[in-house]
Amino acid sequence: MTPAHSSRRIRARRGALALAQAGLSGLLIGGVAWAGTQSVVVDLADGIVLTRPATTAFEPRSTVVAVERAVLTCPGQALLGLPGARDLEVETGALVVAAPGEVVADLPTPHGSPALGISPLAERADRESDGGTSPAVGSLVGAEAYAAAGAGTAAPGLVASQESRADTDEVRGLATVACQQAAPTAWLLGGGAGAGRAERLVISNPGSNPVTATVTVYGAEGRSQPPDGQDVVVPARGRTVLLADALAPDEPSAGFAVTVDGGEVVAVLVETVIEGTVPLGFDIVPAAQQPEPEQVIPAVLVPQQGSGSVVLRIVNPGSSDAIGTVSVLTAAGELALPDAVVRVPAGSVVDMPIDDAPPGPVSLVVTADTPIVAAARTVVQDADGADAGWAVAQAPIAGWAGAAIPARDDTVRRLVLSARGPGSEVEIVERRGEESIRNVVLVPSDGTVVVPLDADAVWVRTVAESAAVVGALLSTASEGATPAVSVLPLIAPPMLAHRSDVIPLG
Repeated sequence: MTPAHSSRRIRARRGALALAQAGLSGLLIGGVAWAGTQSVVVDLADGIVLTRPATTAFEPRSTVVAVERAVLTCPGQALLGLPGARDLEVETGALVVAAPGEVVADLPTPHGSPALGISPLAERADRESDGGTSPAVGSLVGAEAYAAAGAGTAAPGLVASQESRADTDEVRGLATVACQQAAPTAWLLGGGAGAGRAERLVISNPGSNPVTATVTVYGAEGRSQPPDGQDVVVPARGRTVLLADALAPDEPSAGFAVTVDGGEVVAVLVETVIEGTVPLGFDIVPAAQQPEPEQVIPAVLVPQQGSGSVVLRIVNPGSSDAIGTVSVLTAAGELALPDAVVRVPAGSVVDMPIDDAPPGPVSLVVTADTPIVAAARTVVQDADGADAGWAVAQAPIAGWAGAAIPARDDTVRRLVLSARGPGSEVEIVERRGEESIRNVVLVPSDGTVVVPLDADAVWVRTVAESAAVVGALLSTASEGATPAVSVLPLIAPPMLAHRSDVIPLG
């Protein structure tokens, strides 16, 4: 026998014996050694038994820990960076707030000293402040998205928002939007046809690699995939701005589905309105909840008669017609609207005026026989001007949800909470500077409660986990100020992460 044949024979015998002993000594799966309790490995070489210590094996485990670094993406200046369009910079600031102890008391303590910060996405690494949990504020400038970051004990429960107050000859209004975690899909409702109305999509990518997005348009006449909305490249840690008017020209009732291949983004819709030479509204609209048979839209402001209007927009992305009903959740309970049955053709959008709801903050409920997407637009106006703001459907609160509340003397903030089904007690934690205040309120069955706010941030959770409660922050102009309206949904903050550990066996 040649040495080569002898060597192959020894290897074959070793391999056969190793397989026979797999249940005792170990098995390599996906590069991880899964081992038993045998302390030695036995080799057979041409009748000679050899023993040696077994190689140490490991078992992968996942441990739930509190997040030690959280990053939320803010869209940045809304009217900058559209190719071919004139840039218009408006006053825009961001606020980043760490959660107080009441919100994170049940979490494992994260490692690291607390730090907060706001910086351009492209510079986000290691850009938190020197330390502490005092709220971080910053001005957003330039045609770029921003990262609101928290580290160490300031990361779990982090909330952030950006707010723009425009008051120029071309744009006027209030726009408050949450800085959010990225997602692979975004449903954006807004815009309309007619001279003086303009919309754009701002798509931000917080990831370290470019992503490709696709925009599908839904309108009164059906679904389309315009060429300018296909294969849209969003650069790493950057943003891309698209002219929504070009994607849906002359469309009176638009809805946009933004989907991403191989990544996640934060997408918003920016809407401006001008009539002649008079600006009549400005808003930054966040993504609505994914399609569901029932949608609840919190914090819809119904103006007093003669001082504004409300229009409900419903998108049916399905392949069959949707038949739905619309009701209002008020402080006195659920109110059915006259002629509130609506039909939405397959792949289409329908706008429905809301004329019979009581004035004040309410929530709208749309219940259909197929999944839909929904949002509502409020216009407020007086002799001094007008503004418009969109409220979007939200998923029920699960765990904590919160919002950062920018400071502005001419603005009134109210928390609007609505329960679908049984009433529920809701725990509210407000942070004011270094102080935190905890309250519990009862949200009535199929009803709405409104809580005035004077805080840097607010966090909310239901006392009963089974309760279906939605909420949003409603911002309006204080008495005597120019009309303003904006709705900021409560967002689930980053809380927990899964850490992968490799544990030696034996």
